[in-house]
Amino acid sequence: MKDFLVTLGSLLKRYIVWQVRGILPLLIIAGIVASVIVAPAVSSALGQGRVLWTAAEMAATMDKAYDKLPLIPLIPDGEVKDLNTEDYGGSFQCWGIKTNSELLCKFTLEVLPYYYYEGLHGENDAVWPASIAFIPGDGQYHFHILGRASCAGHYAILNYRSQNYASPWNDATSILATLVHELGHVQGVCGEPVGYMEASNQVLTFEILAAMANHGNHYAVRPLVKELRDSSLSYVEAELIDTPLYPVFKLWKHLTINTTFEERARVAKSRRYWANKQDELEYIIRSYGAVPYTLYASTVSSPPYITPKLQLIEWGQTLVLDDLAYFINNLDKHVNSVLESK
Repeated sequence: MKDFLVTLGSLLKRYIVWQVRGILPLLIIAGIVASVIVAPAVSSALGQGRVLWTAAEMAATMDKAYDKLPLIPLIPDGEVKDLNTEDYGGSFQCWGIKTNSELLCKFTLEVLPYYYYEGLHGENDAVWPASIAFIPGDGQYHFHILGRASCAGHYAILNYRSQNYASPWNDATSILATLVHELGHVQGVCGEPVGYMEASNQVLTFEILAAMANHGNHYAVRPLVKELRDSSLSYVEAELIDTPLYPVFKLWKHLTINTTFEERARVAKSRRYWANKQDELEYIIRSYGAVPYTLYASTVSSPPYITPKLQLIEWGQTLVLDDLAYFINNLDKHVNSVLESK
């Protein structure tokens, strides 16, 4: 009898959690609308509620897709050849680029032509870095900096953790997304204000990854899904972080997005680290997640995601987000294509 009651209790708990996951996004938006019902700008508040609903829906959709996609194993020739480089380069040449990783070389050779193909420089070719390498580091670089780049085209570097098999970052997902982002800086996406520049480069990263995925590159699917999930999630968090509804958001994220012990342990660790650095944390959330979402949010309404074509990148170029729109519209087909190729 005792075992039966324990089993029944466990099943009841699972059912309740399942139900809560489904209705919490509704409760979040309902709470937002209710909290502003007496405000003068009721229509504006309701509009903001719809925007937050769309972003939360986007995050949940991308998270479900991300959970289905397998880790991308690193191929054997990805081992870094030389970690003792002092010039952000390496010990051998790869098509005129100094590097210390054959894997990084191959990814770079595949990625760079897309900047030309997407018309980023008009009729001109992409800007090639003089060197590109995996570089280890300590302190905040080790834990929070995925990569760096020179806007003059001199170098792009990636955190060695994403290549190191002894690290939980060891996954081509983080390598490819970071590489595309840093090569965007090499193309000239630089300048002030820094926060908006980084946000613009993130949107460029999304479009390049989408172009690769639409071109049949399965390596690009998982990184893009993760980036779209994180940016839409960051937008909701940035909008609620200074409101009474922030604890509700954290609960929804805990039950809907961070559902495994590993994810929850990582989030708890991160919260302890950032507890006394809230201003810095909010800057990161806004620059790399929330603002990028606002730049491509016009490509996202409710399913099936109605998608305008143009988005201005204010460093001097207009970027067409047609590949990003196509990817979002065909998300399930992309995921199934990756799974079928396993």
